Amino acid sequence: MVGVLRSLGLIGDALSPTRYLAGEGFLDAIMFLGCSPRIELSPRPDSPADSFDFCHVQVPPSLASPEMHAGRNLKAPRCPRCRKPFAGKDDIRKASVHPEVSRPCAACGCRSAPIALNWRRSACISRLVVNIQDIHESEAVPSPGFLGGMEAATGTAWTYCYITD
Repeated sequence: MVGVLRSLGLIGDALSPTRYLAGEGFLDAIMFLGCSPRIELSPRPDSPADSFDFCHVQVPPSLASPEMHAGRNLKAPRCPRCRKPFAGKDDIRKASVHPEVSRPCAACGCRSAPIALNWRRSACISRLVVNIQDIHESEAVPSPGFLGGMEAATGTAWTYCYITD
């Protein structure tokens, strides 16, 4: 995965075994929204060596099976049948080690697997994750070129979500 991200320009030099500075193509791969976001792409000179309080990329090891990735900003998905908030989002999150196992909607009984629900960009279910750290929720989106490059390299369509921890 690191080789693909490097070839797409997203990552540069390694900061640790799983963390990388933004690469030369970072600002082409990630599109920032709004007037003029202030993004720190390198550590501040006065920061401790083990501090990662600037925009960088984290590439955790791939997982054996898909898992749910979510933070405190997790939004309840809507039931695909009745469109009411799918009750029990925290139960779904806890049980997401099996994201293909369906669960009933409390309002209408429609069974849906967490992997099939629309989490409204507040969660994702995957084996491979690329975390872009220290960017505020909805402040940036991956470019179509970057997502296309990831799909070409992995054979799987990529999407994105915002996780706040």
